[in-house]
Amino acid sequence: MTIGQCWKDKAGAVRSAVKRRTTTAARFTSTIATALAPFAACSVTAAIPPLGRSAIVPSVCKRPSSSWGQPMAIVNGMIKCSRCREFKVLELFPKAAAKQGSGSCKVCALEYSNAWREQNRERVAEQRRKQYAARSVELAKKAREHRAKVRAKCAESPEAKRLRTEQTKGYALKQYGMTLECFNKLLVKQGGGCAICGKHANPKGYCLAVDHCHESGRIRGILCTNCNRGLGLFRDSTDLIKRAIEYLT
Repeated sequence: MTIGQCWKDKAGAVRSAVKRRTTTAARFTSTIATALAPFAACSVTAAIPPLGRSAIVPSVCKRPSSSWGQPMAIVNGMIKCSRCREFKVLELFPKAAAKQGSGSCKVCALEYSNAWREQNRERVAEQRRKQYAARSVELAKKAREHRAKVRAKCAESPEAKRLRTEQTKGYALKQYGMTLECFNKLLVKQGGGCAICGKHANPKGYCLAVDHCHESGRIRGILCTNCNRGLGLFRDSTDLIKRAIEYLT
């Protein structure tokens, strides 16, 4: 290598180093200028420091120590929506947006979400199918455990038993078009018990049933479970009942 080529290579290296330093300085200056842009509104000129020095913020633009950690975008308790560009109170923004001091208000976010789902129905449906398939087994297991827990609790509760009895009675009366008041009146007329054996209902679960004619649907009276079942076994036939009486006598 000749002396001329050596000097040429050194000069190229120096020029490259100077170019890199100039580029770095330009980038640093641009970054600092961007960082100090918010202070351009005040009357104090925010000077850009030399390379390697910290930026000096004008005292009038400094935030008080009590305001550190608060979002800069919140002005007088209001935030500018990034979509409608209107200033609104914090209550009209989601919690995350209110904390960060930026984002869309609830109205704009809802409109955007509805429009996106409307335009991407198939995608939304596919996502929901995947989510349901992934959680269906877990949800079914939790549902079974919950039902078993509720059944066990109801089985031990006297109040639950009483409510079930009343619910069953109400359903039965509704089937015959009978009100609870009519049921009680008919029961008093029969002496407060079964029309055949006179047995009364008790709080342990034994109840009385409404007896009706299967052909005409007419209500005949109130019977206990055994007597009502017995008439059914005799198929409401007076002849069979008479034969049974003769057989017993």
